[in-house]
Amino acid sequence: MPEPPITTVTLDVLGRKVPFRFPNSGNVQQHLQSILSGREYPAPPLPPGYRINTIVDIGANVGASTLWFLSAAPQARAVCFEPARANYDCLCHNLKSFPQVEYFRCGLYSSEGSQTLHHGAQQCMQHSIFASVETGEGRETINIKRASTEFDRLGLKQISILKIDTEGCEVQIIDDLGARLEGADIIYVEWHSEEDRRAIDGLLGKFILAQSSCATPHRGNATYLAKRIAEAVPNLSAVRIKT
Repeated sequence: MPEPPITTVTLDVLGRKVPFRFPNSGNVQQHLQSILSGREYPAPPLPPGYRINTIVDIGANVGASTLWFLSAAPQARAVCFEPARANYDCLCHNLKSFPQVEYFRCGLYSSEGSQTLHHGAQQCMQHSIFASVETGEGRETINIKRASTEFDRLGLKQISILKIDTEGCEVQIIDDLGARLEGADIIYVEWHSEEDRRAIDGLLGKFILAQSSCATPHRGNATYLAKRIAEAVPNLSAVRIKT
């Protein structure tokens, strides 16, 4: 199966027209515009004067989510992990106007080594190390690094925004990071099974669920906010019904 063509189209980011490059197949352009409009990663309630300093994007794909976060904090440090060759090349191109972005062509997991990455059956946002009805015949060998080791190596301790969308590896990554996540303020995570959703919720015990969406069973997005951050937003506790 031939790889999809690399296409550049103009997308809207907060009223600004931005040329964006990506492997063009399926409905990927619609997904990209959804991300760049803020629908995929809405901002949770934050304390007055909150400042975004560090962004970590695990499963950065072609860079739409990082670009969206940087639109609110263009000077923030951003660290992107993306293992797929074509996606990685587009990622570097799309974020080249931000010299502070750090790129790593690897996936994160609870161990390290080489893995087969199964390409998405319809588009580049479905790539996964797990074969499923959403993956096709295309594949490539990728490098996998242990999440905790990489966080320690890069000094990722205080993180404003952490996004994890890795098509089935989310639980292993979160579990491996463990107490390191206590330095994160906001965590955006996508789940790919009901079992994973419940496991993620259990692992993030020092966070509250601030926002979530679930259009179909076994698929959804959640925004978690550190309890220490939430405590600085009085309105969040005001709506709680105490029983």
